[in-house]
Amino acid sequence: MTTTELAIGDTIRTRALAYVRTGVPALIGALLTWLASRIPAVFDFLAAVDPEWRTLLYSLVTALVILAYYALARWLGKRWPKIETLMLGSSKTPVYATAKHAE
Repeated sequence: MTTTELAIGDTIRTRALAYVRTGVPALIGALLTWLASRIPAVFDFLAAVDPEWRTLLYSLVTALVILAYYALARWLGKRWPKIETLMLGSSKTPVYATAKHAE
């Protein structure tokens, strides 16, 4: 295996790892937000909000839930790496090569 093939393989693995560690919290955060919107009191509140503002509110809350989920996974992962693996799909963090090292 040449150095170029190794670098390409590492890049693909790094990207895949980054996609998994981004995608899993996004999917779980969106699912949690959707589930929360099904709670009757939350549903009634959202029904009373103007549709344009409802979309904005839903997007903001979803982003905050994703951020909170990711932060919780990282925080728990410092003590229990297996929890981070479970919550994010991997306990490894992507390592990106600088332009100098990539050549």
